[in-house]
Amino acid sequence: MLFTLGSLTAMADQNTPQEPRIIKVALLDHSEPFVVKQGDSYRGLLVDMLKEAVLPSGAEFQVVIRPYARAIPELLAGKLDVMFLIRIPGRATFPPTDKVIISQPILVTPLNLYAREDNDIVINTPTDLGKYHLGGVRIRGIKHEAKTPGDPKTSYFNNPEQLFKSLVTGRIDMAITGPIIANYWQEGLQARFVTKLQLGKTITQFIFSKASLQDAAIPLCTSFMKQWATPRTQATLQESAKRYKTKVFSSLIRIPPPTMPDEELCFSVKDYLEYEKKAQSK
Repeated sequence: MLFTLGSLTAMADQNTPQEPRIIKVALLDHSEPFVVKQGDSYRGLLVDMLKEAVLPSGAEFQVVIRPYARAIPELLAGKLDVMFLIRIPGRATFPPTDKVIISQPILVTPLNLYAREDNDIVINTPTDLGKYHLGGVRIRGIKHEAKTPGDPKTSYFNNPEQLFKSLVTGRIDMAITGPIIANYWQEGLQARFVTKLQLGKTITQFIFSKASLQDAAIPLCTSFMKQWATPRTQATLQESAKRYKTKVFSSLIRIPPPTMPDEELCFSVKDYLEYEKKAQSK
């Protein structure tokens, strides 16, 4: 899949002719159903999201699979053009920098603890978690520390499939993840999982490299976000949720209101964190 930048560079500078080039979009290497390898290509929820986002340009894109630890420095250095940023509100995976442009949130997902339906786990207070063995998905390059009340034993797995198979077989008592992934593996493993506790939430945003895209970074981000708000895109993503058997997906999508000005669709990381802080204080 290839995405050329011709129309967007023209938006950035009408007087300077630009040669179309491939836009590289980094997706994480452990995130089924968000990314599903199929032969030599990739499909999945994030791929469907990208297809919708690039519609206004009439262009295509190239997916490259990267671990988080490699994707971040490559984006900052201009070796990648776009990636999905997944973070906890109020915290930045990137330092405050002017090297990237970040979009408004496109997905807000609870971060929950899931147990098998037949497992009699009782959590009266958060410190009760110390009685149980938890599991999560390892993200290479990010230090994992148990910050859960009760200081429970926590094991990390390479991908959600390993995580949920370990839950089904009883190797762990509860899995730390979001409802989209839990829904998907519940169907795939023909199991029943129940939410025991919400630990927090994560937000997903588009992030664009100014080092590679230069003046086209903001027009590209704005174009993505305006397309994101169209009824066509929302209908398509609802079909995608059905395809990957994760009904909650469409309910977690965030759509910018039509009255939102263009300058509030995309920000530097520093400006976005300030904007987010002000929005949360209202």
